Amino acid sequence: MSQDSNLLEMTQTLEAQGQKDSPSHYKWDDGSDQDDVAKIYVRCSDGGITYIRFDYIKGGQPKYIKYPLHGSTDLGLLQTFEINHKIGERLESIVGYYEPKSNVIQGLQFKTNMRISELIGYERYITLTTTKFSLAVEKKKIIGFHGASTLYLNSLGAHFTWIAPTRMEAKGGEGGKEWNDGDDHEDIKKIYVRGVCDGIQYIKFDYVKDGQLIHG
Repeated sequence: MSQDSNLLEMTQTLEAQGQKDSPSHYKWDDGSDQDDVAKIYVRCSDGGITYIRFDYIKGGQPKYIKYPLHGSTDLGLLQTFEINHKIGERLESIVGYYEPKSNVIQGLQFKTNMRISELIGYERYITLTTTKFSLAVEKKKIIGFHGASTLYLNSLGAHFTWIAPTRMEAKGGEGGKEWNDGDDHEDIKKIYVRGVCDGIQYIKFDYVKDGQLIHG
C-alpha cells in the first residue's frame, strides 16, 4: 500500500456544516496533508463571520496553504486562537452556530485537549433561529479544514486523523524482565493488579481493538 493510501486510510473527513447548496466555485479545501493546526484567524462583523484562515504544522515546521484566506477581508473585528503544539496541545473539536436565513456562520468555539476558546463571533446574533453544530470525532484530532465562503463564511467541515500514542519512559527499579504490550489497541478495558506485602507482584491489562477484547 502506498504512503498516500495509508494517509487516506488514517484520515476522516466530516461534511461541511452550514449552507448545503454552495456553488462549487465558492468551495475550498485546505486538505489533510498536515500534522496539526497551529493558529486560527477569524474576522467577524454584525452579519456573521466574514473570513477564516488557518496556520498549519507539518514535520514540526509551518505548512503554507496556497490560498489560505477564506471569505472577505473588508469587514469586522479580527480574533485569533493559537494552539501550542510544542507542549502537546492539539485541536480536537469545534462548535459552531449557523443562521439558515442568511446562510452565514455566526460564531465558532474551538476545543483542544487542554482548553476551550471563548465564543468567537457576536453572541447577541446567535438566536433561537440559529442552528448549532459540532465537528468532532472521538480519539481523533483536526488537521485540516474545508468549506465554502462568499463575503461571509457559509459552511465549515474538518479533516481528522488518529492521535498518535505517546510513549513515556518506565519508572521504578532496574531489575526484572522488560515487557511491552505495544500500542496497537483502541482502549484499555480492564486492569488486574496483585499485591503482596513486599509490593506489586504482577499487573495485567485487557485491551479493546475493533470491538474485540485483546489480552495483554
